[in-house]
This record gives sequence, structure tokens and C-alpha cells, in this order.
Amino acid sequence: MKMKTVFALLMIGVLFGCQNQTSSDSKDNESSQESLLKDKIKQDSLRLIEQNMLEDEIKELESMGALGKWRCDFSGYESEIILYKENNKFYSQIDFTKSNMKTKTEKLKKQGDKFFVIDSKVKEYYKTKDDGNLELGDQKGLFTNAVNIMPGAEVKDLPSFEISESIGKDIFYISGNYSKSFPKTLDGTNSKEWKVYYEDINVIFTVDKSNNKVLTAEFKE
Repeated sequence: MKMKTVFALLMIGVLFGCQNQTSSDSKDNESSQESLLKDKIKQDSLRLIEQNMLEDEIKELESMGALGKWRCDFSGYESEIILYKENNKFYSQIDFTKSNMKTKTEKLKKQGDKFFVIDSKVKEYYKTKDDGNLELGDQKGLFTNAVNIMPGAEVKDLPSFEISESIGKDIFYISGNYSKSFPKTLDGTNSKEWKVYYEDINVIFTVDKSNNKVLTAEFKE
């Protein structure tokens, strides 16, 4: 009799424990589902906000007659650039992203595939490239490139640097395509040769001053 009583009590305890566990599991499951639902609502809200912001940006660019929008990452000149047409005249709008410089507007003159900055003493220009990116240059040649960030456009990264392909190339073409840092003139520079270092690609170039061609290129140890 005592054994039956003990067994019955044990069974009641097991059943009670199972019920408690089931109840606990149910609460955990409900909590998990509630958390997932909140995350989904939050993600949907963020996507809606982003979509509305994108639509507003497209409307703004269309209203100003934008020809394109690009991001420049050159050190000290980090900015977003918009070329646009207004009353049959061309302009550039430059918003600096990492400095307190005010938005800059330039009047442009289109010649072929280039937009020259009017009254620029060094003949600054912009050139839209076949890959959608933007070339920035002056009378010395290429200064740097800016990446296409027009809404809906496919962002194409700038080409990667290959040191073996730099010999014989114009140093300003090399730096404009592959470097975002200012050149540092090194010891060894003389009247005929320029020894220069670009920190972000970690390369030292020896350049012929008479034609700006790269004579040697080596990674800095």
C-alpha cells in the first residue's frame, strides 16, 4: 500500500513538472515569436523610411536637372558631387562630407565629353566615364576619380592598383586612378627626378620631371 502511495505521489510530481515545463516552454515560444514580430516590424519600417528617402532624393535630383551624382574619397576633398543643367547652362554642386566647408557651386562649360570649370586658372574639369564614374582633372591631367552614386545606378569600384603596370605611365594618371592621399616628396628628389610617396597605396615612385613618367616603383618596407 505504501509503495502504491509513493508511486502515485511520484507520478503526480512528474505530471505537475511536465505541465509546468510545458507552460514555461509555451511562454518562451510566445516571447520568441513576439520578438521576431517586433524585429520584422522594425525592419519593414526602416525599409519604408529608406524607400521614401530614396524617392525624395530622386525627385530632388530630377527637379534640379541633375546629370549625375558621385562620391569623391580623395583625402581632404571628401565630397558628393552633382553635375546639373539649368536654363541651358551647366553647373557643379559640391557638398563636402568630412569638413565644415560650405557647399560649393561652379559654373561649367561643356566641351566634348568634358565639363570645364569657368574661370579656373588651372583648367579644372569633370569628365563622365563609360563605367559611370567621374574623372576630375586639370591642366596636368587626371587628379582623381569619383564613384557613381546616382540612385538606382550600379556602384562600380575604382580599379585596383598593380605596381607592375605603373612603369612608363604618367604619375598623375597613376595617383588619380589609384591613390586618395596627397603625395609626399622624399629625399633623393633633384632637378631631374622626383621621388614621391603615396601613403594609401604604400608605394614610392621615381618620376622623370621632364615628362612626369614613372621610372621606378616599389612598395615601402
